[in-house]
Amino acid sequence: METIATLRDVAVIIIALLDFILLAALAVAAFIAMRLLSSGIGKVTPMLDKADDAAQAVQARTDALAGKAARAAIAASAWGAGAQRFLEVFFGGLGDRR
Repeated sequence: METIATLRDVAVIIIALLDFILLAALAVAAFIAMRLLSSGIGKVTPMLDKADDAAQAVQARTDALAGKAARAAIAASAWGAGAQRFLEVFFGGLGDRR
């Protein structure tokens, strides 16, 4: 029984040492991540500004193209309706008006 108790105590000590090693590794990783983030913050902001500018430029271009396409579609539709009415009047008179 005494050997089992000794093995248990040794296992507890080994696990405690491993916990300290893992804690130290986690602290080092957190410190490295903090330094990377703090040094990268100044670089991220200009990139976000450039991305925002690009998104606004794309939105302006799509708005302009959509406006042109809508005007062209309206003009074509109006021309088609006018031509249809002209042909109706020319070939069929004014139609049945009541």
